[in-house]
Amino acid sequence: MPSTDLRVLVISHGHPSLSLGGAEVGSYNLHKGLNELDGVESFYLARVGHPVPRHGASA
Repeated sequence: MPSTDLRVLVISHGHPSLSLGGAEVGSYNLHKGLNELDGVESFYLARVGHPVPRHGASA
């Protein structure tokens, strides 16, 4: 039987573990929060290119 859960794809231009900016953190937190809700299945897609430029110790 097909799932009736809401499926959400959250897309970000970077992943917070590699690029700690506001959009990265916000999109990842949205994804995690959606997965906490009953009847919602969230997937997170973030771009990582080579070479991966890292931010400094703080955002």
